[in-house]
Order: sequence, then structure tokens, then C-alpha cells
Amino acid sequence: MDISRVVQTWCASSDDPEGGGRAGTGYLVSSELVLTAQHCVNLPDPVIEVQRPSPDGSAPWYRATVLAAGNTDIALLLIDDARWAPGRIRKVRWGRIDVSPRASGTVSPAGPWVSRTRSEPRARCATRKRSTAPSRP
Repeated sequence: MDISRVVQTWCASSDDPEGGGRAGTGYLVSSELVLTAQHCVNLPDPVIEVQRPSPDGSAPWYRATVLAAGNTDIALLLIDDARWAPGRIRKVRWGRIDVSPRASGTVSPAGPWVSRTRSEPRARCATRKRSTAPSRP
């Protein structure tokens, strides 16, 4: 994870006279797109802002809108504030799914895992075989 891509999110409803809202975090997946949790931005008629964290909290806030959201707790925000100047942002390196026989069924009881070594620069992911899933009470 590249810590320089982390942003704070704030979502308030324009219908709320009290000015309350929801705080959250997000991750810049491109120069203008932020991946965040949908429950942080799903207020009626939302007014959304994002901010790069700063030690004293004085960094400016920038307007954003929900570009995509679905039936999951994921939302994609578009930073559409003309003042936003992210600088050069490299492409995000996502993990790849390991489909080799040695990875099959080799996971912790907590669920899917990701491992990385110096000889394997990409993340290796595997999922549990159905027959090895722990039983739920």
C-alpha cells in the first residue's frame, strides 16, 4: 500500500440543517479516482469532500462526487474540484490470483491470504477450497 495515496473523506447531506456527516478514508486508484466504503458516502443528496492527510489538518478539502456504487460496500469517487492537483501518480499495482496447484487450499483459518517474497515481486493470492472451509456455529 502506498501511504501517499490515502485520503480522508467527509460526506454531509445537503438536507441536514445540523451540518452532521460521516468521516472515512479512501485510496487514490488514479489521479482523480478514490476507492472508498459506500457506507461513508451514501447520505441523501451528499456533499462529499476529500483531503490529503496533514499533521495539523490544514490541507485543503476538495469536492468529489460518487461515480459508481453498487450492492457492495464499495464506492468510487471522482474528485471534480478544479483546484485538485494530485501531481504525477503511478499506476496501482494490484495483486494477481495464484492458480498454481501449490496454492490450492493453502490458506489460514481467517480466509484468503496474500504472500510476497523478494523473488516474487507480485502478490500471490489463494482462496480456500470449499471442503476445507471452517464450519460456522
